Amino acid sequence: MMNQHDSLVNAITKHDIAESKKSHYNRYALGIMLGALHDAEDAMTGRGVPARQAIIRHFNGRLCDKLLKSIGEKPHSTFETAQARLGTDIL
Repeated sequence: MMNQHDSLVNAITKHDIAESKKSHYNRYALGIMLGALHDAEDAMTGRGVPARQAIIRHFNGRLCDKLLKSIGEKPHSTFETAQARLGTDIL
């Protein structure tokens, strides 16, 4: 069974493989996404930010929803994204 970190890395890797087939693919994207995951996990462990809030704060769009799904969460809302970008608590 995969732990939360493994599930998130797996979701990012699958997303990167799918994106790599497109003409506009950024070959540095995987490293950038894994760096953002590292920052999100630091927020979770170091500052006690809930996983959902940390993921929404560090990712957006379809990738954000894929990551949330990989840990058993529902897709994010526009309202949550706005709150996360402003740094306010998500209700």
